[in-house]
Parts: sequence; structure tokens; C-alpha cells
Amino acid sequence: MKTFFRPISGLFGKKSGDDSQRDEEKKDSSMDDHTLAKNHCKLFNALQDVQSKLEKLESAKDKISEERFSSLHKQYSDFINQKEPVLVQVRHEIDQRISSYVNGKKEAAQRFTEIKKNIAEEAKLLEAGVISKDEYLEKLKTWKPEEKECAEAYKSVKKKIELLKDAKENRYVEPEPEEDEEESAAPRDEESPKDDNNGSQPPKQIVQKPKEQVLFGKEVDIAVAPGTKLDIKIEGIAIPVTAIFVGTERYEYIQITPPSPYNTVKGKLFPGNIIEFQTIFKGKLYLFEAGIIEHITKPVRAVILDFPEKLTTKEIRSSDRVSCMIPSTLFFRGKGKECIINDISPLGCGVDVTYEPSEKNYIARTNDTVKIECCFPGDQECYTLNGIIRNVKKKQLHLIYGIQLTEVDDEVKKVIIQYVSRAGS
Repeated sequence: MKTFFRPISGLFGKKSGDDSQRDEEKKDSSMDDHTLAKNHCKLFNALQDVQSKLEKLESAKDKISEERFSSLHKQYSDFINQKEPVLVQVRHEIDQRISSYVNGKKEAAQRFTEIKKNIAEEAKLLEAGVISKDEYLEKLKTWKPEEKECAEAYKSVKKKIELLKDAKENRYVEPEPEEDEEESAAPRDEESPKDDNNGSQPPKQIVQKPKEQVLFGKEVDIAVAPGTKLDIKIEGIAIPVTAIFVGTERYEYIQITPPSPYNTVKGKLFPGNIIEFQTIFKGKLYLFEAGIIEHITKPVRAVILDFPEKLTTKEIRSSDRVSCMIPSTLFFRGKGKECIINDISPLGCGVDVTYEPSEKNYIARTNDTVKIECCFPGDQECYTLNGIIRNVKKKQLHLIYGIQLTEVDDEVKKVIIQYVSRAGS
């Protein structure tokens, strides 16, 4: 019976009654959110564990002495009676914080909306010629930092609300410790043998550059050549929009050609409107957003935008592969068969197909040549991919083909790279 009931003395505080509860209340109100959430889950699990022990003790009552039963029963019952009010108090503190954060979230959202409205109004005044460009830019200098502050405050309280709600459902996850940038970027190999030099450590490994970088302020450098095609996202425009990168004056502005289709988007090219950009140049994906300063129509058409405050870059490798579910059509021996692309990279893809018994003659084998027609999510145009079957996994009439893509032109390769980048982010 020694292993049946584990001691729980480590879970008991030395104080009891109102004094202990008041101490817990003071601690709760001064704790940071992570500590409060963690303590809730620990206390909840401890109570569940002790309640389970109490039930097991009742079941084993006839197998132990009455003295031992009474001692353990009192220990478990005292713990539950002492800690249940504490758990109630912790949950009350969590509820109060959630309520406070929800109010803060609403205030941040309202102020953010007000600032956006003010910027839009000033942009209309600028467009109407009521105020000068300098006056408009002076207003933006005041509002832009506050707009950013409101956005960050909104995101912060949203995370806090999610953390505390998860804690109430006993789903607290310990945050990962922050690592030194170089240390985290360096490759690790725990099973690597030590150097022959008396078991000393192997030579220091070369630090690899992180695959994705986020740059701010003076670090931002749009290292894209003039003439590069930009994919654009404008709020309220559902169709694909593109423009050509003209150039930049670093830290001051960037210039692009008017977006195409022009007649569809020209109504959105007013000062202050934010445009999101994405492009690939020399194997690197660039993601940034910028606000319009001016839409010039004479003597030539051009759009001048603020220099981005934030830039995300991502190294693109031809071997990058992501899981997906893209409905497609596989063509073999002149017959099209509905299929699903379940993973894809610029070099190849995996295709999932289920055949009917009457279609056995149209099942491809290793080294057979096939074609795939597919439309990538978010892209209205469909593409034809040529490939060679390199491996086949078969279970009766359900097959998964591993296909090496061949004869992929630059435009299609770029579409695949962009899709892989978005899906892998």
C-alpha cells in the first residue's frame, strides 16, 4: 500500500483559513498574466489529483487501518477545503483581467478607427486642394506613430485575452525562452561525435543566416531592381493587381507605375491609402506595405509612396515544399482524372488519386509522363504542369504519385514559389 497513496505535503501551505486566502488574493492581483495562468492550471490539476486520491481512498477503505484511513482522509479533505476557495479567487482575478483587457481592446480599436478616419479626411482635403502637401504630411507625422501604437496595443491585449481564456480551460502553454539570435540560428547536432583532441568540443559551427528576416526603420532596404514586377493587395479590390517598381529614395519614398488594371484601382490611389506589396527578386521574397503620398497623372502617370517602416524578407529555395490541398486534373494517356495536389515545391509535387475499377488502364507507373492542370488559391489563372512520375504509393485503387516537374517556364515557377512562400509563412 505504500505506492498507492502518494504524499501531497508539498502542495500544502503552512497557513490556513482566512489569512492564507487573503495572502493568495494579494499575490493574484500582483502577478503577471503568465504566472497567474500557470498558477491556475497548477492549482486546478492539484485539486483534480487530490480529488482522485480521495475517491481511491474511499475504495480502499476496507484494505487499510481505520487510523490510516482517517489520517489520509483528513489530509486530502483539508487540502480541498483550503485550495478550492483559492482557485475561485484566481478565476475571479482572471475574469477581472479579461474584462479590463476587452475594454482596452475596444478603446484601441476605436482610436485606431478615428485616426484612420482623420487621415482619410485630410487626404480628401489634399486632393481637393484645400490644404498643401506639406500640411498633409505634417498631420501624418502626428497621427502615424499613434496609429502604430494603437495597432500594437490592440494586438497585445488580444494575446493577453487569449492567454487567460486558455488558462481558464486548463490549456496553459509555457512560453518558450528567448534564445540568443546567433545561437538559435546555428545548426544543432546533439549526436555529433566529439573531437579526438582529448574529448574537447568540435570547432565552432558557422552561423547560418535565418531563412526569414524582419527589418525595421533604418534597416529597411528595398534591394529590388527597377522594372521588377510587384504583386499588390489593395483593400476592397478582389482581383489580382500588379505594378512595376520604378525606384526609391531610401528612407524618403518609393515610386511605382500606376497599378494595373488602372481603371479598376484608380479610385483607391488617394493619399494615405495603404498598399501591400509582394515580389521576388534574386531568390528572395520581399513583403512590405506603404502609404500613398501622391498619385501623379501629368505629365506622366506614377504613384509615390512612403518609404516602408517594416520589411519582411524570406530566402526562397527550389527545394522548399509545403503541404496543401489543391483540386487539380491529372492527364495520362489522353484521359483527365480529378486529383488533389497534397504537397508542392518548385521542383515537384505529390498527387493523390483514386481510380474506378474500369480505369485501371489509365493508372500511371514510374517514369511515365503526365500533365497536371491546376489553379492555385488566390490566383484566377489556371496553369499546366508537365512532369515525370518518380515514385508511386499504391493501396488498391488509391495512389499517391511523386512527380518531378519538367519544362517549367519562369512565370509558372514564380507562381509556385509565391504560393509556397505564402503557404509556408
